[in-house]
Amino acid sequence: MTKITETRHWDWGAVRAMCVRHRFYEVGTIDDYDALANVVRCNAPDDLMEIYGVAEDIWAHSGCAESVEDIMSLLCKEAITSCFKVEEG
Repeated sequence: MTKITETRHWDWGAVRAMCVRHRFYEVGTIDDYDALANVVRCNAPDDLMEIYGVAEDIWAHSGCAESVEDIMSLLCKEAITSCFKVEEG
């Protein structure tokens, strides 16, 4: 049986660039922004709740029309890289 494992990585620079590109996080303080950066730097987006937490934080400090789900999709598209390992067995 073949086993496929996915490992996700995100980079704070890519998350930040996404926020700038889409004009997110315009109502957060420097302390809020630093806290978000720390979460991204210290936690891998291994599960959807981690991605949701970052997207919700961005949404809460943005005042934008996009939904949390939209921001999650943008994170996956623009800031998260997936690596795969295939094991034949």
